[in-house]
Amino acid sequence: MRKSGTIAFCLLLCCTLLPAQIRLVPSEKLREFDSPVLCADSSALLFERRVLDAPAMSEDSDPLCLEFPFRNVSDREILITRAVSSCSCVRLPQLAGGGMLLSPGQEMVLMAVYDPSGHPGRFRRRISLYTSASDEHPAVLLTINAEVAWKSDPEGEYPFRCGSLRLRRDSFEVGPDAETVHIPCMNAGNQPLTITAESAFVPFSLSFRCSPETIAPGQEAMLILETKAGDCPSGTYPLILKGSGARPSESRIMIKKSSEK
Repeated sequence: MRKSGTIAFCLLLCCTLLPAQIRLVPSEKLREFDSPVLCADSSALLFERRVLDAPAMSEDSDPLCLEFPFRNVSDREILITRAVSSCSCVRLPQLAGGGMLLSPGQEMVLMAVYDPSGHPGRFRRRISLYTSASDEHPAVLLTINAEVAWKSDPEGEYPFRCGSLRLRRDSFEVGPDAETVHIPCMNAGNQPLTITAESAFVPFSLSFRCSPETIAPGQEAMLILETKAGDCPSGTYPLILKGSGARPSESRIMIKKSSEK
């Protein structure tokens, strides 16, 4: 970012322009980013860089304005008609009001606003720019690499993360007798969560429920697990949580079965 005035202008646009300025690409179309067919205008737009690494940020960070300087190196006008992004966290304010027309030799800075709120993790965000030369094939593909830390947790009571769900603990031990285990949790996201569990990998009797059934954003809740391991062999078994927004490998509670409690 070059000047504070540019940052302020970009953030103002981010807050005031309509979210419909940029469309999301369907998941079945994402492969087109890996082996794209570009239109005839691809050689006319010269970008200083097409891949940009965003600075470290967290979900608490303000939207960040990233700049892609470029130039029309052709001898004709080029009209950028639209942009398609792989995530709604990326916006292009300059295209909110319509197309972007560049005269021959004209230089410009394309501003992409990255909003990390609700998008923790390490990501590659991709943007396709289309021109009047083709509505089917993009002229330029841009990439933003970003790593977003989770929201701050001042109380530090829920250190284990499963998507938008945070847990007081992510493992426990059971013996052969019937037991009821309570695990406090909270919704650290901005959408309600309905948590269920997949116990196919647990080789003994187990029931699961969440109280309340739907966890509002910022609300605390309790996961209640009733187990009866009996003579099941000793070992460690994963209980997969569903509805947290995380992949199964990142959303599980490990249950250790011992021969004696």
